[in-house]
Amino acid sequence: MNWDYEFSRHKLPRGFSYPTKRGLLDAAISERGVKSIGSVVFFFSRSRESVVAVHYAGEQNHEILKPGTFSLWIYAVPSIERSDIQESIMRLVLPAALDWILELDHAGNVRRTGNHYFAARLVDGQVIIQKD
Repeated sequence: MNWDYEFSRHKLPRGFSYPTKRGLLDAAISERGVKSIGSVVFFFSRSRESVVAVHYAGEQNHEILKPGTFSLWIYAVPSIERSDIQESIMRLVLPAALDWILELDHAGNVRRTGNHYFAARLVDGQVIIQKD
């Protein structure tokens, strides 16, 4: 399938991996019918807890970011933990993130005007989701 989002993948230091593959991510996006993702970034961050973040650029963002689009960030994890974290991401985090995107896609103008975020962290093996 041809994806309209921008994509970037940052180079990782030894001992780190991305917790999911782009193909699995694309399949999950397609399965949910999400079409408003403007960019996907696979990124290395020093925070060991962050695994997924989604940022919504509100419709008031003229000339800063493309208004009304989402940026999805997948953060690198220690390679030894990758398979366990991938399972949590695919089972819990991505469905919740994509449902949140669809909810905002169908929200009224007042909610869509502002910026919003979704963040998932893994703390002691537990998924913690924050969103507004």
